[in-house]
Amino acid sequence: MLRRFIPAAVVLVVACSAPPRSPDAPAPITRTDRIGLSAETMDIAGEINVPDEVYTQPVAAASSRAFAALPGVFRELGLSVTAIDPATGLVKGEILRTRKPFGGKMLTQLLDCGTTSAGPTAARYNINMTITSRVSAVSETSADVATVVQAVALPSTTMGNSVRCRPAPAFAELIARRVTEATRGS
Repeated sequence: MLRRFIPAAVVLVVACSAPPRSPDAPAPITRTDRIGLSAETMDIAGEINVPDEVYTQPVAAASSRAFAALPGVFRELGLSVTAIDPATGLVKGEILRTRKPFGGKMLTQLLDCGTTSAGPTAARYNINMTITSRVSAVSETSADVATVVQAVALPSTTMGNSVRCRPAPAFAELIARRVTEATRGS
């Protein structure tokens, strides 16, 4: 029984390894999933680093102004700001156990958490989200805002399993639009 799992684990780790990147590229934002397999009396466990998809949107503002506006944008969207790093231009925020619209959009428009017989999971489960955005200069008057969304749908009862959600590019578009609006006239 154990011999069946070892090749599968090797293939899984190789399939999930990140492609090579240039030395100038910023380090990817990754998440670690812990997996465990059990075969009779022996346990096999491992970790897989899965890079999250980064969505980048242009902003018509200097990077310093865009970065200064980003924590306020996060707060306006209902996120609790959990990290601000001026050295890297990174702002991180989270929202826990929500079903409310985000930035005027239903969560089902922004997240794909799968579907049950009762409809989209994002409409029925509580959603935990961590959103990380990084501002980088493009020119003196423009910047890019790169955004990663990590979201998990949690059942509202003790029955069911949590489900990792796939975000839509609309998250990054929404944040970039709000940053642009916040920097106008300042």
